[in-house]
Amino acid sequence: MRVNYPKRGGKPRLSQATTQQQRGNKMNKQTITGNITSIKRLNNSENGNPNYSITLETDNGVAIPVTTLNDNGVNYKIHGGLEGTQVALTVKVNKYSNKLIEVA
Repeated sequence: MRVNYPKRGGKPRLSQATTQQQRGNKMNKQTITGNITSIKRLNNSENGNPNYSITLETDNGVAIPVTTLNDNGVNYKIHGGLEGTQVALTVKVNKYSNKLIEVA
């Protein structure tokens, strides 16, 4: 456990990473296999890196929307030639969106 001590008095507090571990907050990663049905180029990030919106259709016909994270290196692996190909995508899943982490 890491403790951050304030510079001028006050009581020590736990770091944010430690408190998240104590609460049990973990990143929910899933690998989804399917065919890419569409790739749409979104606006660039503030640093000028590309962002994409991908629709992945699984084997049972469910269409899953996936977007890329800002300023992530995996964004440079995405291109229009991937449409119609079968891929395995590792995504970060939460109740609001699915964010692409890795293309396999």
